[in-house]
Amino acid sequence: MTYNGIPSLPVHAGSYPVSATVVQPSYTGSATGTLTIAPAPQSINFAALAPVHRGDPAFALTGSASSGLALSYGSSDPSVATVSGGMVTIVGVGTTTITASQAGNADVLPATPVPQTLTVDPTAATVSLGNLSQTYTGAPLAATVVTNPLGLAVSVTYNGSTSAPVHAGSYAVIATVTDPGFSGSQSGTLSINQAGQTISFAALAPATVGAAPRTMTATASSGLAVSYASSNPAVATVSGNVATIVGAGTTNITASQNGNGDFLAATPVVQPLVVNAPASVPSLPSRGALIALAGLLAVAGALALARGRARAR
Repeated sequence: MTYNGIPSLPVHAGSYPVSATVVQPSYTGSATGTLTIAPAPQSINFAALAPVHRGDPAFALTGSASSGLALSYGSSDPSVATVSGGMVTIVGVGTTTITASQAGNADVLPATPVPQTLTVDPTAATVSLGNLSQTYTGAPLAATVVTNPLGLAVSVTYNGSTSAPVHAGSYAVIATVTDPGFSGSQSGTLSINQAGQTISFAALAPATVGAAPRTMTATASSGLAVSYASSNPAVATVSGNVATIVGAGTTNITASQNGNGDFLAATPVVQPLVVNAPASVPSLPSRGALIALAGLLAVAGALALARGRARAR
């Protein structure tokens, strides 16, 4: 028996003329025909791809074909990953479809391509928050943010607002990396404490009963209004920042500032106010006293005159 004139059995796909001749002694006979060997089917084994991160090293694809033939690969999005010679190189964040193919040959049919999704996640970054306890200054106060790797772009919110807070209170801080290719966030609490304040209240000069009301000019370092009180309303009363003299004596005028949401209460400052009585003025004798005095003087003069005449005799 021969195949294309060759006694060896064919291996590869194709059509082969077959000739069979009886060689047994005492017998004769022959036949011809065609042997057709069809290309064999094949399949691809290509497992799902695990997610990777931007910045990861290139890695090899490990699919295989049942035929034993080499696979070829392609990436649907070269901005995410490229493929060369079965090696995948990470380019950017996103997803791409890696397709394994085997085109077949003369003996093997092409395989049905097998796609697998490759997800490239951002590179993990760490975020640290600092300067989370500050004191009210009247200006916006922000937390400090440090990333690793250093210098990544971040967005920071305070109670959901991107504006740094000004007033005393507690604020939920969330810092999120926005740099393309990186991910990471950190949360904390920024505490802005109330600021202290002091009162400047100079000594009070003495006053005199009957003096005009006096305006007091104490100031608080916070810029908030100062209130006043008198310890002895019989000496002086206070309304707003004006002291009204009532009577002689001493009273303590206390300057206070109770603070607000941004400032602590100030330590009160006390200054004594001395009110003197007016200087005394000699009083004039009454008309009756003057008449009586004139009478006495007239009597004394008459007596003196009488004595003088008596001596003259």
